Amino acid sequence: MLKIRIEDPVDCQILEGEELAFPALSHQTETYKKVQWGNKRISKRKSLIRHNNKSEAYFFTGLLYRVQKYCIKNNIDIQIDDPNGIMIPILAENEPFINGKNLKDGKWSYQYELIKAAANYQRGIIKAATGSGKTSMMLGLISCYPNASVLFLCNTHVPITQFKAALSSSGLKNIIDISTIQGFYRKKPKEYFNKYDIIICDEAHEGLRSSKSMYAKVLRNSLAPIRLGFTATLPDNEADVLNMEGLLGPVIGELTIHEGVERKVLSKPKIVIKKLPDNSSLSEYKKYQDAYYNCVVNNRALNRAIVLDALEDVQYGPVLILVTEIEHGENILKLAQNVYNEEFIFVHGTTDKNERERIRQGMISGEIDIVVATSVFKKGLDVPNLSSVILGFGGKSDAQTLQAIGRGTRNVDGAKERVIIRDYFIADNFHMVRHFGHRLCLYIEEEWL
Repeated sequence: MLKIRIEDPVDCQILEGEELAFPALSHQTETYKKVQWGNKRISKRKSLIRHNNKSEAYFFTGLLYRVQKYCIKNNIDIQIDDPNGIMIPILAENEPFINGKNLKDGKWSYQYELIKAAANYQRGIIKAATGSGKTSMMLGLISCYPNASVLFLCNTHVPITQFKAALSSSGLKNIIDISTIQGFYRKKPKEYFNKYDIIICDEAHEGLRSSKSMYAKVLRNSLAPIRLGFTATLPDNEADVLNMEGLLGPVIGELTIHEGVERKVLSKPKIVIKKLPDNSSLSEYKKYQDAYYNCVVNNRALNRAIVLDALEDVQYGPVLILVTEIEHGENILKLAQNVYNEEFIFVHGTTDKNERERIRQGMISGEIDIVVATSVFKKGLDVPNLSSVILGFGGKSDAQTLQAIGRGTRNVDGAKERVIIRDYFIADNFHMVRHFGHRLCLYIEEEWL
């Protein structure tokens, strides 16, 4: 028999049968140990069960559903005590509404369905493709609880600017604190422990990968009964997913890019791959850091292809070039200016938030046509008329690639059927080939080629 008591929205205590819960509350890990003949791989399961000084066993409440599911599947008797009524939903006072928007009917009706899922479950993750209207869904959820105090968190300023703009015309009267996680984290735990009824985490996949992150520390110090994360992608590995679920909950609603394209609210990615000229000297870089620096950041052939492709695509609308390193962006700008006499704009972490918004509005209006950007524009950027997104950063992460592609899938009233996504194949280095293979498999699986 497995006996569990729900202490609060953060923690559950295992009263009996800890060993029965272990398979559901653990994940596979691999480490390497140096031995005489090289490195030996060691696999083991890492537990998510925590013990206090009295050896009492606890786990995050968001993982309770995993334990229940595991017990049902394996015919394990489970008894759950909820003395404080934590799992009893707070009844919504209103139907979802936003001034001037029909959430219930038409091609955007999935927003109503996802809002209702959030209101019913009250904790978990809404996984909705970029451009599906996550801001409308957040505001629609808040409208169901007109007297609730709300905390909206994100890790960059761009989504916050967009959320504030949408909030101003939404008709909502709630008390809503809006902040970056970095700014909010500076407050002491006692200031927000019992202050909020609803916590909304935008781009949740970014901030909750670790149980020691700022997001995690805020959520562990809040008893908000309604806690929801919004994201277009989940992390790539199981441990990160479990960290998200522990403090928020499981995926409770989803809209894929395919579904968005079918509903004509998203544009279908058209992947265009260009193989760069062979360069045998790139094969000598064995360490990934060296390979990335020489094969990507300072690869003149790659940077020339990026510039020429941007100049070709800009005839159809604004172009976004995404990079990881500031030096890479600077190299692209110099090449465009010195060789092709073209001025590109560069946005990175130190670019003022007001300047970022000016650039975003300039892209929408057509005054600014080609922008190079680091991760600050990889997420949360709303420029529906983008004609092309150029993936200049490489890498193997599905989450990172999908986030980048999502910048271009936003649609303009159904008028933009496709968006060009450009990627590059560097065949001369092991790391570059392997990482490109990961991206290629993603494109094939999503049927974008």
